[in-house]
Amino acid sequence: SIFNAYDDQKVQWGRSDMQTIRPKGKGSGIMVSDFVEENMGFLNFLDDSGKKNIARVLLEYGQNREGYWTSEKFLQQMDHAVTIAKSKYPGAQIIWIFDNSSCHNAYADNALIAAHMNANPGGKQHCLRDTVWQGRIQKMNTQDEIPKGLIQVLKERGRYRQKMKLEEMRYEISTHPDFKEEKTKLQRFLEQRGHTCIMLPKFHCELNPIERCWGHAKRYTRAHTNYTLPKLYQKQWMP
Repeated sequence: SIFNAYDDQKVQWGRSDMQTIRPKGKGSGIMVSDFVEENMGFLNFLDDSGKKNIARVLLEYGQNREGYWTSEKFLQQMDHAVTIAKSKYPGAQIIWIFDNSSCHNAYADNALIAAHMNANPGGKQHCLRDTVWQGRIQKMNTQDEIPKGLIQVLKERGRYRQKMKLEEMRYEISTHPDFKEEKTKLQRFLEQRGHTCIMLPKFHCELNPIERCWGHAKRYTRAHTNYTLPKLYQKQWMP
């Protein structure tokens, strides 16, 4: 969730014969990324020394500040969150639930994504990872690490037709099982660690329990802070 400096300024005092000039932008802001446990609040763990380990990340976003939230930064946080969860629930297989944000749905550069492929070899298309087609390993790049392109890959699969357009080739290969079942970076990250990753349906944020937490946090900050960055950083609404 994002907390902007001007987010709470809905009503202002002013003279009745003058129009108030409001800031056009939302002002500086803090992005908060966190995990909520079922009936347990935000993810944290007290170690043997009594130190509280939390999974939360705060980012003062902006080009001239701390940058922007990316899938790489999210996976760094995810690695820390998994460590906390494994310490708190040793030996358990943990189910992680996410909505369909761009960071959660990001794919690796070498993922089997049809849109990343051109018709012909080389160019600016990604070097995709090798795959398995009908029980055999298929190389997606030449020995010189040059992407083969859709025409060559489809010919090797016996699915190329003369005069196929780029959109037709991309659609054709996107229906093949290895492309159709390609997993995101997040899914691969969690499954490699023995955990389960579930994605919520798109456009249904009301199914995500953390949205209620963010709603409470926004309500609290509007009532108890003046929405300056120092006040927001106090995090009084966070456990």
